[in-house]
Amino acid sequence: MVKGRFDVMVCTGVDADGVVSLVCEESVSFVVPGVPVPWMRAAKKGKRHFTPPRMAAHQERVAYAFSAAVGRGWRPDGMFRVAYEFVLPDWRVVDLDNLRKLPNDALNKLAWVDDNRIMEDPGRKVVDPAQPSCTRVTITRIGDWPVKQRKARRA
Repeated sequence: MVKGRFDVMVCTGVDADGVVSLVCEESVSFVVPGVPVPWMRAAKKGKRHFTPPRMAAHQERVAYAFSAAVGRGWRPDGMFRVAYEFVLPDWRVVDLDNLRKLPNDALNKLAWVDDNRIMEDPGRKVVDPAQPSCTRVTITRIGDWPVKQRKARRA
């Protein structure tokens, strides 16, 4: 079972000129059940390269959990903060960096245009055999991506 939540928080703010403006912040939280899988290099069979099946299956679970939590209305353009919590069943050796890479890649074109749009990604590992293994993800839109200005053509 996938649990998730999609919120739009509205706050008011006053700038230096005393103008009241509305600031909208979109946020989604979801849980991916199962033991977190770290990113792995592409496997090779002969001359053919392919994504390891365990990694591909976990990427699908991450994408499904995000889609189930968001539904419609999420805009993938913008800048994002992604917070991770990886609940592991034992003290096996896993890099936090590799644990973060897999959901980042799985959510390309779903949560964001490309994972270069992630401005912050704090994460932590929790080893607790009493808790069910899972990945908890919270994605917050922190702003719009700057639009690239095109140079004027010479006449």
